[in-house]
Amino acid sequence: MKTLPHLPFFNLTRSTGFRLLVVWLISLAVVSCHEDSSTKYAQMAIHELPNPQGTYSQYFIIPLSGEGQELNKVKSFIQQNYFRRNIRFILTAVDSTADLDSELGAWATHSPNIYIDSANQLGPDGRADGISGPVLFSLDDNQVSQVRLQGNENPSKIDEVLRELAEEPFIKVDLKGYLDGKYQKVEVQSDSLFSQIKRIQLKTTGGYAIGTLMDMKVCSRYYFLLDNQMNIFRFDKEGNLLRKIGTKGKGPREYSNLYQFDIDTVHSRVFLLDAFSKKIIVHHFDGEYLKTIDLPYIPAAFSYMENMSFMLSVPDYNQPDGEKFALMKVDEKGNIINRYLPVSAPKERRSSPDFFNMPLMKNIGDGRLLYWPLQTNEEYIITPDGQKLSYCRFEEGNLQVPGYIAENVKLMEANMNKYIFQLYARQSNRFLFINFFYQMNNYGLVYDKKKELFYEASKGKRQPQIKGVDGNPDFWPAFSSGNKLYSIDYQEDTTWLIAAETIN
Repeated sequence: MKTLPHLPFFNLTRSTGFRLLVVWLISLAVVSCHEDSSTKYAQMAIHELPNPQGTYSQYFIIPLSGEGQELNKVKSFIQQNYFRRNIRFILTAVDSTADLDSELGAWATHSPNIYIDSANQLGPDGRADGISGPVLFSLDDNQVSQVRLQGNENPSKIDEVLRELAEEPFIKVDLKGYLDGKYQKVEVQSDSLFSQIKRIQLKTTGGYAIGTLMDMKVCSRYYFLLDNQMNIFRFDKEGNLLRKIGTKGKGPREYSNLYQFDIDTVHSRVFLLDAFSKKIIVHHFDGEYLKTIDLPYIPAAFSYMENMSFMLSVPDYNQPDGEKFALMKVDEKGNIINRYLPVSAPKERRSSPDFFNMPLMKNIGDGRLLYWPLQTNEEYIITPDGQKLSYCRFEEGNLQVPGYIAENVKLMEANMNKYIFQLYARQSNRFLFINFFYQMNNYGLVYDKKKELFYEASKGKRQPQIKGVDGNPDFWPAFSSGNKLYSIDYQEDTTWLIAAETIN
């Protein structure tokens, strides 16, 4: 029996080997042709729908005709990820926009990141040239750089790509690279970031004085401020004090400790969290007491969600023995509706919330929660079904402080020159305002999410500030809402609210 020349490792006859070689060459040609077809299709999509100002790094074209498990997985991915800034979802073969609203949700189908190809130009019956499944490709500005998914892939490939996408953070900020000198250090002044800055004098009456600002909420008509004296004030947009909300005390309608609050703009309600007393006290905007909600556990943080439900961040040491969760959703009676994010390594039980590690939580609409456990380098979005999506990852490399050091004051003091500490950020739609402590310096950086560019606002021993120009004050945001940022400026006997609006 003769073997194929030059292929001694195949123990095959010449005729069998020849057939296999031909089959292999044909399959290689088919794959190559398929790849070329997908690339041409991607280029055609870019021609039809240009990438505006390089906004998106990936295009995901999804024909919605047909049915099957793979299509359902892709639809589920759209529901959970439609607000990703870097992906443009192009939906083709859409039978009915109304049905699409019902199936995916109006929040999803009306997102600026979703384009509905109603003319089916890119669909299977349009000019897709045989491409019938989902196509995902990466972009470099308006050029196709890589085709990641090529239509009729096998189910395992679709699963793999969707999993990779879900694990990719919406935003990556390379702090380690910045500190290592990888990026140019560009100084910034207020006129480079803000379209306008307003100073509003906060005028108090009745002997009230505003202490250090602890928390703030904004709606269309009012500013709500919580100070370190545990007072909540409601001001109008001209800075006039309208009233103080809530009363400190030990009664059922009073709070003994107040570090956080939230508002419901639809029903004009204010929610005061008295964590140590395990209760939320509800007032109307006009100050009228409405009710008290008893909570099952002592939370470290909370956020109002919708329909009188609340998300609680409950430290595992404040939960009973058994399976523990980082987040719990409760109704208006304090009953637990759902639990999210199982805790794998519970910590030692403590008697009160650890406010040093208090997470940041914010309802961002459509039942989604922005969640940042402090002393970590990652901010997440929690979807209504409990999925945890990486939203913003601060890449610190070997400068990231280990958990056992972050939780020990003495170890922190001994390692101040070695790691990044007290990482904190506020953001507008376009910019991240990043504050952290490294090698005995307090850094204030501004990261442009659109241009992926760092600006160095300040560095030194003082709190970070963006230098004001044209008579505007120096500014560093304490709170944010959309494109609007706020801070407080204390000058002798006068308190000013600084309201800045960033450029788009």
